Amino acid sequence: MYITYDPKKLVEEINYSKVVLDRKGEILSVFLNNEEEFHIKYDGEVPETLKTTVINYEDKKFYSHSGVDYPRILKSFFNNMIGRKKMGASTISMQVVKLLEPKKRTYFNKLIEVVKAYKLESEFSKEEILKIYLNNVPYGSNIVGYSGAIKMYFNKEVKDLSYAEAALLAVLPNSPGILNLKKNNDKLEAKRNRLLKTLLDRKLIDERQYKFSLLEKFPNKIYYYEKKAPQFSIFLKNKYPEKIIKSTLDYNLQKKLEKIVHDYSNAMKDVGINNAAVLVVNNKTKEVLAYVASQDFYDKRNNGEIDGLQAKRSPASLLKPFLFALSIDDGLIVPDSVYPDVPIYFGNFYPKNSTNTFTGMVKIDEALIKSLNIPFVKLLSDYGVDRFYYFLENNDNYPEDRFDKYGLSLILGTREMRPVDIAKLYMGLANYGKVSNLKYTLTEDKPKEYQQFSRGASYLTLETLSRVVRPGNEKLYSEQRPISWKTGTSYGMKDAWSVGVSPDYTVLVWLGNFNQKSIFSLSGVETAGNLLFKVFNIVDINSKTFEKPTDDLKEIEIDEKTGYRKFYDVESKKGLYPKEAKLLRISPYYKKIFVDEDDMEIDSRSPNFDKRKEKIVIEYPIEVSNYFFLNGVRENKNVKIAYPVQNLNIFVPKDFDGYKKVAMKLYNPNNEYVYWYLDEDYVGYSNEKEKFFELDIGKHKLTIVTESGAREEVKFNINKR
Repeated sequence: MYITYDPKKLVEEINYSKVVLDRKGEILSVFLNNEEEFHIKYDGEVPETLKTTVINYEDKKFYSHSGVDYPRILKSFFNNMIGRKKMGASTISMQVVKLLEPKKRTYFNKLIEVVKAYKLESEFSKEEILKIYLNNVPYGSNIVGYSGAIKMYFNKEVKDLSYAEAALLAVLPNSPGILNLKKNNDKLEAKRNRLLKTLLDRKLIDERQYKFSLLEKFPNKIYYYEKKAPQFSIFLKNKYPEKIIKSTLDYNLQKKLEKIVHDYSNAMKDVGINNAAVLVVNNKTKEVLAYVASQDFYDKRNNGEIDGLQAKRSPASLLKPFLFALSIDDGLIVPDSVYPDVPIYFGNFYPKNSTNTFTGMVKIDEALIKSLNIPFVKLLSDYGVDRFYYFLENNDNYPEDRFDKYGLSLILGTREMRPVDIAKLYMGLANYGKVSNLKYTLTEDKPKEYQQFSRGASYLTLETLSRVVRPGNEKLYSEQRPISWKTGTSYGMKDAWSVGVSPDYTVLVWLGNFNQKSIFSLSGVETAGNLLFKVFNIVDINSKTFEKPTDDLKEIEIDEKTGYRKFYDVESKKGLYPKEAKLLRISPYYKKIFVDEDDMEIDSRSPNFDKRKEKIVIEYPIEVSNYFFLNGVRENKNVKIAYPVQNLNIFVPKDFDGYKKVAMKLYNPNNEYVYWYLDEDYVGYSNEKEKFFELDIGKHKLTIVTESGAREEVKFNINKR
């Protein structure tokens, strides 16, 4: 029995309540154990008041015996035999044995307790045994353990326990059901007072302490534990097996942000936005500092008990920065690379921008800043849906087998994600490409990091995001308080997002409705963006700029007009590029052609082909050319020739009335009057955007001159069928 008895294992198996603490040790939540008890394990120091009262009431020789007080056992046995008043013979060590393994009260079981008490004393120190006892004795109602009793009866911290309160807790386990919070407690008060008199007689308290202790009133109600950061506490309770969960949460910050989110959400209710959530993470430690999972846990009407930071939602445009960084590392782009922003069909998929407008050809960094959809759908097509999908699968907690069910719409947020997983990716970007899990407790190891983007690509992405235009008056502080941030509004106007990072912090904001109801006035920039900067103004008022990782970047030559690696003899400029990235591709828009002495394009069938010259020209995809043609957009100038384009071969068909006239078109948004010249001959002065001419086979030149003297000309060739 002595050999097989394992008190340490029994102590480890005690069914304590789970307690969640903030980073400074403040209790956030206490959960009932399986027996529906508040049974709290307290690892702190036992107050001297409680040590003194308990030892003098239960076991005054506690520090001198080895687990068993034989004279006391013999005296108790003798009193029982002659019928005198029963007295307890169990030491605190023997009571711990009973608490760990409750048995029926018999002489045989008492003998077993004696043997086990010796083993207990050999395994634990006196202070440890006393703490085990105090953590496991019942104190009435459904309260087990002294720290819970101190809080729930006296509403104070353990260290502040008075002698009168300690005396009550010392005598209460002897008959825990005797305490009645609504009636007189004469018997219990008498027991408490007798113990106080004993302390006085033994000179453990003085006369003044004794008299004041007698005047202290009994508790008259239960002070239940307040539920602080309730969704966070529930999440940790379900995630971690420990009974005492020491979280990373900063409750002082949490309280401030809860009020901001609550007030902001109330202001948004008029426009149909009922729910909100905010997450704050320390980028260096990966620790979650604030976890506001809804506008109000007790807002039952609007499902406030839902954990909005764990619920899967459409991330909308929040994934674009990661595709941007991955594509830089893959050699597809630099921030200056141009991409089409025109109507394009990708199979059956026809993406649109949120504004339902197009810009023609746009730099990809500008597309990220303005969150244009079409350029990023095209970029995903170039990068590969499967590759981007597996990047997401490796970095969130919802792996799926079929990336093909999302297609190119993946970049627009069709694959739902948890806000905490989105925040983790942005934290990784802020850590120069090192992605890791979030850290929720102080006791767990720092999460392992994985380099998902190069340091150089991360910096170029962060620098681009720092230029996103802020809402309202926040525009004034862009330079003083640099923040790299991104917004998103999901399809159907159900989710408004805003995520921002500084070198030290990641802040995520979500606004919407837990019931998935659409909100027509929803805006990631205005609704979620405003709240984001309210949070940053508390969390990181003096945010710093991300340092340029000069050792991870190099200068390369990129062509001036399209922003890719210089290959042809065209105008170029310097651009930053990650050293670890693949070789940047050459421009997909340049084309080598042959021209004659008049600069007209020719091919091998031309009689002048032997006198050909090489020329490098830009040739955009057919969708872009069609857009330019239909909209008259060529360059950002007031008046331009939209059609024909330079060196175009025009084939003029014949109908019943002869050969058709050829249309000459202008881009003239301000309806300016211009002078028209065809083959150097003046043909009119008007603000028309289109003129028709009968033209002979051969080379021609159209020239326009504005009233301000601006001049443009194009050469083209006419063929007839």
